[in-house]
Amino acid sequence: MIVSAELELESIMMDSPRRKLEDNLRKLLEDERFFDISLKCSDSQILRACKNILATRSEVFNDLIFDNSDKPKKQLEFNKIDSEAMKYILEYLYTSKNEREILRKNNVIEIYYSSIYFKLDELQKIIIEFTEKILRNGDEELGKDLLTSFIEKFSLDVNNDMGNILVNWVAKMQLFPHEADKDLLSLKALHYLLKKTLYTYKSFGTYELTLFEYTLVKAKHVVLEEKIGLKKDPYDMKYDSNVIERIKERLMPLLPYIDLRIIDFNDIKSKIEPLNLFPSEMITNAYRFILSKKEEQLQPMRGRIIFKWKNFGRDYWQAENKLYISNNGFTVGTDSNLKNYKSIMGDLIIKGNGIHRLDILVVNLNDTIYVGICGFEEIFDKPGDKGFHGWALGSDGYIYNEKNWKWNNSVYKIGDVVNIIIDMTARHCYFGVNNNIRHENIAHSFPGEIYPFIRGESLENDLKTLLYNERFFDITLKCSNGIVLGACKNILSARSNIFNNLIQHKNINNIEFEKIDSNAMEFILNFLYTCRIDLEKLTIDNIIEIYHATEYFELHVLKKHIIEYTKQILEYENDDSGKKLLSNFVKKFAFNTDNEISQILIEWLAKISLTSDEAEKDSLTLIGLRYFLCKTYNTKKPFATFELDIFEYIVIKINKIILNSLEIKDKQNEKENEIIVAKRMNYYLKLLTPCIDLRRIESDYIIKKIEPMNVFPSEMITDAYRFKLQEENNLFRSIRGIPIFRWNENNLRNNLYISKDGFTLQADQNLDAYKHVMGDLIIRGKGIYEWDIIIEKLCKIIYIGICDHKKFNQECYNNNNQYYGWVLGSDGFVYNKKNWKKYTSEKFKEGDKVTIHLNMTDKTCAFSVNNIRNDYVSEWKNIPSEVCPIVSLKQGSRLRVQHHFYYESY
Repeated sequence: MIVSAELELESIMMDSPRRKLEDNLRKLLEDERFFDISLKCSDSQILRACKNILATRSEVFNDLIFDNSDKPKKQLEFNKIDSEAMKYILEYLYTSKNEREILRKNNVIEIYYSSIYFKLDELQKIIIEFTEKILRNGDEELGKDLLTSFIEKFSLDVNNDMGNILVNWVAKMQLFPHEADKDLLSLKALHYLLKKTLYTYKSFGTYELTLFEYTLVKAKHVVLEEKIGLKKDPYDMKYDSNVIERIKERLMPLLPYIDLRIIDFNDIKSKIEPLNLFPSEMITNAYRFILSKKEEQLQPMRGRIIFKWKNFGRDYWQAENKLYISNNGFTVGTDSNLKNYKSIMGDLIIKGNGIHRLDILVVNLNDTIYVGICGFEEIFDKPGDKGFHGWALGSDGYIYNEKNWKWNNSVYKIGDVVNIIIDMTARHCYFGVNNNIRHENIAHSFPGEIYPFIRGESLENDLKTLLYNERFFDITLKCSNGIVLGACKNILSARSNIFNNLIQHKNINNIEFEKIDSNAMEFILNFLYTCRIDLEKLTIDNIIEIYHATEYFELHVLKKHIIEYTKQILEYENDDSGKKLLSNFVKKFAFNTDNEISQILIEWLAKISLTSDEAEKDSLTLIGLRYFLCKTYNTKKPFATFELDIFEYIVIKINKIILNSLEIKDKQNEKENEIIVAKRMNYYLKLLTPCIDLRRIESDYIIKKIEPMNVFPSEMITDAYRFKLQEENNLFRSIRGIPIFRWNENNLRNNLYISKDGFTLQADQNLDAYKHVMGDLIIRGKGIYEWDIIIEKLCKIIYIGICDHKKFNQECYNNNNQYYGWVLGSDGFVYNKKNWKKYTSEKFKEGDKVTIHLNMTDKTCAFSVNNIRNDYVSEWKNIPSEVCPIVSLKQGSRLRVQHHFYYESY
């Protein structure tokens, strides 16, 4: 009954007079009969509106339109408001509610500026709420990007709600010098941040010295326009005098907002003074202040120290450890089913001298927890147990270190704030609850670099301590790179049948591994000792090496996790990552190897189009390419590259390899070099010719291009011609496997979005005009080609089919139709140019599958909807020799391409 009442109330509200008024006024925005004023925007677009509504709804418009002149103005110009922002303002003024024009991260600053200009206080609140929401749900770079956009639009002296929100947000991030030359925070935005937070009492995440280093790298990057963060010391100023002066010029406005007083004296003397950047008065004043506060301990960071929990954003790591990080990295919780204690560190390295204060709010509490600090490189375990190297306060009220514990009278519960006071000068730590600090100290002083952490107990950590304690080593493992590791025989034998056979049956004290390097062996040992899988240590460069080790030691559980992690890499990294992984695989394993990871890499690479322009620069080696082509020669799985394109890709890649290997010093030897190149080209091509299916390459190309190269055996050439002459092979495709393609980003326009894997295409909800998007597969030659389009979301009529590849760019954007090419509409009609006819009895809807059946031999095309096939469109007699898949869509529709499951293979 409650649900029905709510639905009924919602229905009444939808039909309310207020709603009808809004809808009626919104229609005025589109009806030219009610336009009597023009608004010229900063991007030169002219919008039209009604004077009376604007003047009634905005005192600013009223003053602009009806000034002291005799007649009301017919046109207004706005030099700092673009048309997108103005459209938003107009809809708000007409209706008090924006439905057609929406806020997005790339327009929110522009619209906020406009809302201030027109003094629309309520709209400003809406925009502020939206900004806070997208900051909570976005990545760290979003805040920097918005602050950069904000300061480009406003001045350095501005003080408003948006500026305060963005400054407070960015202030809580750690600003790393090695990221200063590639993040989205501009130097001007950094200037604004430094100025606004100089004497802040709010949260701040970056040490003052680090903040200066970040500022210095950022200024150098602006002047030099090159990536320098990871390549050079921030203090490296080995440039000519002109460059140094330009760097100083960029830095000068920012230096007054670096607080030298809270930077350690030794750092000022050894690092900052030699740069000769700060005015001498600032240096002197800093020294004077430090001397006056000599008896006090200063915090080397402005504001209140804040940090995020490590592994924020790494969903796989969190799921693996049953620790979940939310609130943009500031909140951590555990799975309710977690039996053993887990530890997590903050991402802030506490170092230097001075007093550091951290506050931890206890949101929920189901058992004893431990909050404290730990050494930067130390292994920590349950407080009170052997091997624990942290300093912690338990919720039971005790403070712990190693085997020692002491009553601190600081029991805490849900809603309490745990205070951690760290004296880095004296190397002592004190704890409190709700600002009631207990100055109890325990055990020895701690190291110069520490982390904040929260944790509990775990057997795995006890075992992990054995990995780093030589007292427990009774066997050595010599790895392929010459590094020798120590280990414990009993643990290795108990945890691995392979190690057991090597150790117990042969009774040896050292083992040599010719094909396992120390990096992989350390990963394996960590797993054998603790059952933990350090996925964050896996990289594109070492993942194949470690996978090979898991196969050698028959560690099936670990192998499964590496497989899943590899899939994540392929999904989220760029296309070249998979090519590099496959090349590393072939380098590590025998050429005839066929295992799970090789199948994943082959199937993934098969769905990528191998283009000539990538051949010279991608990471796919020749041996990796040969392995790939051999394994897919007779494939019946999705494949994205035509055989002719594969051959041209090979030729370009070989040519690049040859030229890179030659040392061409004397131009007089050009003929000799040409002979060398030709011989090597012939040699390399012959290695790959067995992997090329000449039957799938057009006869003319074989005759004119391939035969003169004299690299294919004559039998292969003859067999290809013989095959093509047989009539039943007229439907044989020019591509191996099942054709698949991605949406082509090259012709992508605004308000269209392609998924990371390239297979899903979506139109923005605000895209009012139809856009045409091609697939990246150019279909040519003979044969039957079929693919499926899944209708994931349908908002307006969509059009699916094929288009003329050669004429797309010249014809498409001069085309006023909603469709382009030879297409089937979701209304059940087929279209080409100005011709259309009814084709299917029903319209298709969300969730439907549309299949395109293209016969390039007969130049005919048909469509299926949910596997119900219709006849070829008899009127289409003008299908060209080279076509591409195409769709036309708008206003929120979303389409996904998938390969078509064949009952026959061509």
